[in-house]
Amino acid sequence: MIHKPIEKIEKVDIDQLIISVIREGRAIEYKRDLSLSNADEKRKVLAAISSFANAGGGDVLYGVTADAGVPKDAAGIPIADKDQLELQLTNLVRDGIEPRIIGIKTKIIDGFPNGHVVLIRVPRSWNGPHVVALGDLSKFYTRTGAGKHQMDWGEIRSAFAASAELPERINRFRMERLAKIVAGETLSWNLDGQGRLVIHLLPLASFTPGFQIEFSKATQQPNLLRPSAKGGGGLSYLFNIDGVIAYDGSGRGNEKVSFSYAHLFRTGCMEIVEGLYGFGQLKISLEAVENTIVRELQRNFEILKNMNVPWPAVVAVSLVGVRGAVPDMGFSFRPPDEPVDRNELLLPDITLEDNTGDPNEYLRPVFNTLANAFGFRRSNRYDETGKVRAP
Repeated sequence: MIHKPIEKIEKVDIDQLIISVIREGRAIEYKRDLSLSNADEKRKVLAAISSFANAGGGDVLYGVTADAGVPKDAAGIPIADKDQLELQLTNLVRDGIEPRIIGIKTKIIDGFPNGHVVLIRVPRSWNGPHVVALGDLSKFYTRTGAGKHQMDWGEIRSAFAASAELPERINRFRMERLAKIVAGETLSWNLDGQGRLVIHLLPLASFTPGFQIEFSKATQQPNLLRPSAKGGGGLSYLFNIDGVIAYDGSGRGNEKVSFSYAHLFRTGCMEIVEGLYGFGQLKISLEAVENTIVRELQRNFEILKNMNVPWPAVVAVSLVGVRGAVPDMGFSFRPPDEPVDRNELLLPDITLEDNTGDPNEYLRPVFNTLANAFGFRRSNRYDETGKVRAP
């Protein structure tokens, strides 16, 4: 794989593959031609793409000639309509590989003697294994250092088992962290508030054995890695065995107290915790909670981007310590009669393919479920038809 974001790859990067004699292997494959004229040619394209998805991800380059895996020449291929080709490839992958591979990107690079080099970047998949299902044939492919091969039954069984285990590992991490938060074991000092808003941003790559990031670099970006509700004591960092915690260093007399913290794990997982307050009975502004979720996700998306953590990622929002809480709606309208009936509200987790899209749309099930927990039909963010209300 070319170790650059695909958006930044240029002709010089392709030429460098030839100069540096970067052989085909587990993460890169070269193809002289690209043809989608018949079923056999389409299956070859799908086999290459699915093999990367079922392994560790990688790049397929069309328009590069290789001899025994060694790139010899990047002449490119003639392309009459780049937009049309991208559409054909998108439709082919969508219709010919099951289940759908999340996060495939294509870039067509010009400037070569015969035209263009087509680069298809395939991420490691987390919802596999993927099968090439075109016509009457269904085959699974994967890759090793020697290149692409058809998976045997043992490899297929192992791939299905690993895919089924991932959701359980993510849920286990979430529940273990929530238990520590409830027990007050995530900080060695007090976190203020009666309840807790907890936002977990969990990249699927973080649950790959051995995956780690250079988390200490995040402390060089205080505008990003910081607590969600700073107190009067300024920003502080604490390194621990799990990663680094950004917190507000405020206090109450001789007692050290924080209002919130952001924990970046060495695996790339993120945990944002903010205290929820009330005088006597806990009153929670649903609008404020929603705004905090949107703001914190957008900022922490940038942290993961800067740490080169790949997508997709799971977003999991929880409220703990909230039994008996009521909504703080100001003077807008009368709140429901019944307070929250449980101590923990585990809102639906969502999986995001990337860091784009409207938060009001992909967080809709989260916000509506939160409103339901407080006795409302839906979040006040949306009107009767489900559309986002105008600000």
